[in-house]
Amino acid sequence: MKQQTMIVVALATVLGVVVFTGPLKSMGIFRASAPASSASEQQVGLSSVANALQRPWQQMEAQLEASVPKRAEELYVPPTTPLYAAQTFRDPFKTLLPEEPAAQQVQENAQGQPTVPPPPQLTVLGIVWGGEKPKAIINHHVYGVGDVVEGDAITSIERTGVTINHHGTAIFYPSELMASEGEGLLMQPMPWR
Repeated sequence: MKQQTMIVVALATVLGVVVFTGPLKSMGIFRASAPASSASEQQVGLSSVANALQRPWQQMEAQLEASVPKRAEELYVPPTTPLYAAQTFRDPFKTLLPEEPAAQQVQENAQGQPTVPPPPQLTVLGIVWGGEKPKAIINHHVYGVGDVVEGDAITSIERTGVTINHHGTAIFYPSELMASEGEGLLMQPMPWR
């Protein structure tokens, strides 16, 4: 075991000398001259080693200083073309939902009097009533007060039905529950009230 350890240490030493000799020769540490015999010659040799080690650092430092801009204007150069052009993209504020049909136009008959189209056929399927913003389910869509249904605006949503403004005339559409049940489920007294 001791012999193997000694062999490994010897090989590591030889490898280290071989690996580090080349770079040290290129930096000028090893010279072909005779060995220095006096202390002054040894100090000269040490200073040359220090200079050889310091020289590459000085060169790198000079390169870095040359690459750093001297003024603030050199730090940012605005691009000549814009980085982002939105002309080809869709408007993010435009809705993706289909547009509501336009309000029905009042047509004139032969005598020049306006003819009002018949009111739309609406089915009030349900009502959410009692809060700040009542809602009604009309023709399988949810609407609130002020929304437009088939060209007519909803003016009120009540417990019993919905009122719309059809060309200046208020038309009341009762809830389907109210119409089918006579008095309706909503009019019956509830035990918890």
